[in-house]
Amino acid sequence: MDNKNYYENFNWDEAKLSDKLISKIEKIVSIIPNDVKTILDVGCGDGVISNALNGQFKVTATDRSFNSLKYVKTDKFQSSADRISAHDNSYDLVFSSEMIEHLPDEIFYNAMEEFRRVSSKYILLTFPNNENIEKNLVECPNCYKRFNKSYHLRSLDLKRIQTILSDCNLITHFTTGTKIRGYDKFLSLIKHKFTPPWSWIPRHWTPDGRRSTMCPECGYKFKIPYSFNPMAFACDSLNILASPKKPYQLCVLFEKK
Repeated sequence: MDNKNYYENFNWDEAKLSDKLISKIEKIVSIIPNDVKTILDVGCGDGVISNALNGQFKVTATDRSFNSLKYVKTDKFQSSADRISAHDNSYDLVFSSEMIEHLPDEIFYNAMEEFRRVSSKYILLTFPNNENIEKNLVECPNCYKRFNKSYHLRSLDLKRIQTILSDCNLITHFTTGTKIRGYDKFLSLIKHKFTPPWSWIPRHWTPDGRRSTMCPECGYKFKIPYSFNPMAFACDSLNILASPKKPYQLCVLFEKK
């Protein structure tokens, strides 16, 4: 599933530096080692974090979306995460925030190799904290492709990322962000097998202003519908008992061996 068109057409004008993001940036800065001078932000989007970090560090930002890079105020270049246009050991720290969960398998593993190659010492990542990506499953009304509405393709937790970066040492980690309830896998299976797609994502999960998405298969743009369904409601209610809330994001800092 290639989501390039989605991000190239994303309305970056609506992206804002929220109080929650400011808090996240402050926490990120607090764990960056003292010997870091240069940072590469991979998958920088509109550069909201790159721009914020640039006063304290020499930041270079990269993203494969040409449109998003228009908003970046630091040094920047267009590049895919699995083919970074930089020399080996070019930056003290390679940083990527809320990007790796969007990558298809081949690109994901190649990107992790690129992070190791380009970094001279540290790798700092943030991503959803052990997310059940099927919680936000939607179905395209045009081609019936099922996909995560935010284009998340994988779930990662501390154990998984340590396995992937087994040749690096974990220095520290923390969770941050709004506490979000997960979704029990068995209840998710029942819900998505026996209830209609228009009952899957209640409006109190995702308000009207954030219900627009685009099918990665056929490119069809639509607003995620919702109508009440008793079985879907029952699954959601049981899930409240089965799944505790936890901070949405996990941040990890590794050092190359």
